[in-house]
Amino acid sequence: RFDRLLYVGPPNENDREDIFRIHLSKSPCSSDVSLKELAHLTEGCTGADISLICREAAVIALEESLDAEELTMSHIKTAIRQARPSEIQLYQELSAKFERLVHSSSVEKN
Repeated sequence: RFDRLLYVGPPNENDREDIFRIHLSKSPCSSDVSLKELAHLTEGCTGADISLICREAAVIALEESLDAEELTMSHIKTAIRQARPSEIQLYQELSAKFERLVHSSSVEKN
């Protein structure tokens, strides 16, 4: 049992760039792949979303050619367009509500 609700929001742009770096390090990528651009294109995505995008990009590359040797920016952008970011709005609302309850409770005690 947890006594506190802890909300961890989606990663910021720099963190998303790092997450792409980690996941794409497992696959050869063409020189046109820009981690900075990918991070910018995936605002609101979680680490799990980015992991899925990278796996889907590999599938897209193989569907294009079974001899594909690397992922291109086009493969990854296609995967981004097909992916749906995780539904985190409910968690954000719960976090905000809980924060207000905790704050109002501490104000009443003072």
